[in-house]
Amino acid sequence: MVPLNAILRSKDRPYQYALFVVEVEAGKPRVRQRNAPLGEAYGNRVAVRSGVNAGDRVVTTGGSRIVDGEEVQIIP
Repeated sequence: MVPLNAILRSKDRPYQYALFVVEVEAGKPRVRQRNAPLGEAYGNRVAVRSGVNAGDRVVTTGGSRIVDGEEVQIIP
């Protein structure tokens, strides 16, 4: 389950959905786009059937302004 505002249209597959996950590479947090096949919605959250694992950090704000591989700042 992820917040609905984490879900975006896939930039390379416009008829599919995606989300950004933060991964640490060389000690720096970077975002990686992952396809997000959606499941059921529950309030303001939606199930993602694959592409994200429990414990992954997903981008919930500003996803439309970032690109795959970009370094980001994590704000708790």
